[in-house]
Amino acid sequence: MNENLYGQEAYKEIYTRWFGREGNDTTVSVLAERLLARYKDPPKIVDGVLDVKDRAGVSLGSRILLESYVLQDVDGATLAEPMQVNYAEYTDDRVKFRAETY
Repeated sequence: MNENLYGQEAYKEIYTRWFGREGNDTTVSVLAERLLARYKDPPKIVDGVLDVKDRAGVSLGSRILLESYVLQDVDGATLAEPMQVNYAEYTDDRVKFRAETY
């Protein structure tokens, strides 16, 4: 697999106290592989509004399987995408949410 798939350099610095001064190469390589896998292709982001009866299934950080006409395969068939909720706002009768693929 080509490390520079789209022909551009990208750097991400992560500051944490858990690796110490010497670092932890094993943990860092696992973290780097997971970040590369997550952001290899730009994530799909979907905003929506649900009825209050669906409130229990939509909470910040929850994983959902979202099926919508905006998520289609190459033939135009509707896809069910695994997504993670990264924004949720609750009102008396509605739930506004934003989710992205993971």
